[in-house]
Amino acid sequence: MKKIKVVYIHPSQLSERWLQYYKLDELQNIFDIEYWDCSAFANPSFKAQEMLIRPYLYVLRNENELRENLTRIPKDSLIVCDLHKNAENYGIYKIIAKLFRQIIYINFFSNTQGAYKSKILSKLANSSIKDIVCYFLIKRELKIINISSRNSAKSQYRINHPDYEQFQKTINQGNTIINKDFIVYIDNYFPFHPEISKRNSSINPNRLAPLFYKSLNSFFQKIERNYGCKVIIAAHPSSVYAVNPFEGRKLIYNKTCELIKDCKAVCMHTSNAISFAILCDKPIALLSNAAFKEATLEWKKLHTLSNLLSLDIINTDETTISDSLFSPVNSKIANQYKQEYLIANPNANNALLFIKHFKSIYKKYCLVAKNVTLL
Repeated sequence: MKKIKVVYIHPSQLSERWLQYYKLDELQNIFDIEYWDCSAFANPSFKAQEMLIRPYLYVLRNENELRENLTRIPKDSLIVCDLHKNAENYGIYKIIAKLFRQIIYINFFSNTQGAYKSKILSKLANSSIKDIVCYFLIKRELKIINISSRNSAKSQYRINHPDYEQFQKTINQGNTIINKDFIVYIDNYFPFHPEISKRNSSINPNRLAPLFYKSLNSFFQKIERNYGCKVIIAAHPSSVYAVNPFEGRKLIYNKTCELIKDCKAVCMHTSNAISFAILCDKPIALLSNAAFKEATLEWKKLHTLSNLLSLDIINTDETTISDSLFSPVNSKIANQYKQEYLIANPNANNALLFIKHFKSIYKKYCLVAKNVTLL
């Protein structure tokens, strides 16, 4: 008797991040899984710092190979698709829609969109008109089954936020990466992150970068003098720096939770890692400057985060440093945030929740399956 096939269509190479987010190694014992790396045509400018090899990894080179593989797999397969529902990926979704009626979307990042009362308002605030039109066209052609870490999402399938699970593993670790007091800056690879360019097609990263980093580094110098400790950079996992733009400050990859756990305070723009700062109860400074504001949609996302957490936005072009620069999130707001965005079930990890949800979705939407055993 065969296992249920679960296929992940993804715009990134298989990295440790996605391995852990999707719990792929655990799920391969229960399901017949495949991870399709579509980065060559869905996200060609992105290169992961590390690329893993697994027997269930398939690297697809173009849309024709995507079409061929969709034809190859059983029609009762569960399709988990993490491609943005926008104009750039509209053709890919049309290929999927010709062969499958529904897909699963796992929203790991709803916690950075929460100041809006509806998903539609969030979409309007953070997308271009062209992308919004294609978003609704895709939803018309495919049933989107949502799995989310957000409590109020219109979904019966909820998971823990992966940052909460990482926090649970990290919080009791005795070892520290940095043995002195430090402030951590959460890098979001501005303005070179490919998603920033996609969302803000009019910006020129090569023009903005010198302005952005000059302001940021000047700000770091001020807080280092005022607080008597170094700023350490929690590097964005997709960042590739030929030259360190932070004036030689230490860059550390893949240790964001550990750095936030041990730091005195956190400074950042927009980042999913805000979850770690709240879980670790750290004072936060939300940063912007004139260069950052030119990326209009990024600025809107930062304003959303500011409203959600009731934190002021600090302008690094003008700020005079004071002891009240970093603000803790109000305990009531922090607890509401944890329950709304981070914690679905503190007694079950996401591997167990994915198994439960996938089996439930299969029973509900793939009733044509025959000779399938739910292990």
